[in-house]
Amino acid sequence: MADIYENACITIAAVSAADSTQGLFSSDRIARRLLKHPQFYAKARMPTLTSSYGKLYFDKPLWPLLSRAWVYQERCLSPRVVYFGNDQIYWQCRYMFTSEDNRGLRIWERESGCDWRDWTKDPVGSWREIIREYSVLQLTYEKDRLPAIAAVASRMSLLREPSDVYLAGMWKNSLISDLCWCCDSSPQPRPERRVPSWSWASTQRSQIHFYEQSQHFNVNVVSLTYNIVGRAYLGAVENCKLVLRGYVLPLTETRGLSHENISDIHREIQDQSSFMFAALRVSMQSHGFVLERPRFYPDYDLETAIPPFEYGASLKLMFLAKRTCFIGGVVLRQLSKDADEYERIGFISSTVMSNSNKRKIEIDRILQSVPIEDVQIV
Repeated sequence: MADIYENACITIAAVSAADSTQGLFSSDRIARRLLKHPQFYAKARMPTLTSSYGKLYFDKPLWPLLSRAWVYQERCLSPRVVYFGNDQIYWQCRYMFTSEDNRGLRIWERESGCDWRDWTKDPVGSWREIIREYSVLQLTYEKDRLPAIAAVASRMSLLREPSDVYLAGMWKNSLISDLCWCCDSSPQPRPERRVPSWSWASTQRSQIHFYEQSQHFNVNVVSLTYNIVGRAYLGAVENCKLVLRGYVLPLTETRGLSHENISDIHREIQDQSSFMFAALRVSMQSHGFVLERPRFYPDYDLETAIPPFEYGASLKLMFLAKRTCFIGGVVLRQLSKDADEYERIGFISSTVMSNSNKRKIEIDRILQSVPIEDVQIV
């Protein structure tokens, strides 16, 4: 079907249809006769499909088609789309988005994730933008999370290095920077594990963001082993193990901390976040540093995890991103005491200050006392 959409002259989209039983034309009576006035007239402002900086924004109840994940790549591949809405028709192509009443008119000032021009200029950044837009869309079956974007991945591969490999929604040549993702929404239950925990595709209906403006720590890929299952761009892999070498901070055992120790970190955050902050704060204080405005982004709801998350489990923080006084890294949990394997469970970011004078400090000073370790993530 990808070739059909890509080579179509025009794709017609019934954006107001909730399912296949509804057609292009709305039964709602949008037009109404207005009372005449000799000097002015009034028209009700109707909800409209609008565009801002190349991205489509919509009210999900009014435009249910656009909330479906499978539709995303159909829009990306289609050179021209005509959207039939409740009140009017909209037009989108590579260069313009407009509507019948011209209120939605906008020449693309910045390309969206669906724009081939941007893919050519910056395929790495474009893929992250695609994931940001795509990750929040809905699927009937979570197992379709990667297949529903496979055609886009296939086209994207033509713009990347020949040596690059597509793995579970990630790209081998940009793997370190691509690991700097977080879920900026309420944590959802983790779906059945079909992909590695370090992939954004291991989450469910979560808005994915990347720390693109950060410098990265000296993190190296020691080894990456995997077996691709089926067609490459479906993203399915088995026995995938990633070994990273970088700065790793063991998060202090927190079962002995008092309630005050934990609640003082931030009194309005969830319990799982309080736990992480308590562990991180104690570990950082042992190195002479304190955190300012820390934030923990869980990859999934730790309270409903299977197997359940145990407070007091062996945790590690691997630093991945930095700015002048900012740190960011992935939180890793040991899967079992008998296996030296870890899974990713979230992302932490924070400004760092000196414990002695409460001033912001250069992150490189921290690294002088943080050990370098090899960690295997599955």
